[in-house]
Amino acid sequence: MGWSGPVTFQFDNTHFDWTQKFWSTWVDGNAYDTTLIQAKEAADAYRPSVVNNVPIKWYGNGSLKWSD
Repeated sequence: MGWSGPVTFQFDNTHFDWTQKFWSTWVDGNAYDTTLIQAKEAADAYRPSVVNNVPIKWYGNGSLKWSD
């Protein structure tokens, strides 16, 4: 997972909130079967404005689970 272009913005609280939601969803000790895509979708729903100004580009398979 990466960004589709050069980063030319400053991170603000919404970006940190998105990142925290992504990691807390994917690495949650009770949800080792959560995929990368599911964690991204949860973070997108939590802070949709981040996706609008920083499009994320997927590389490879998004079905990877933390338990893998």
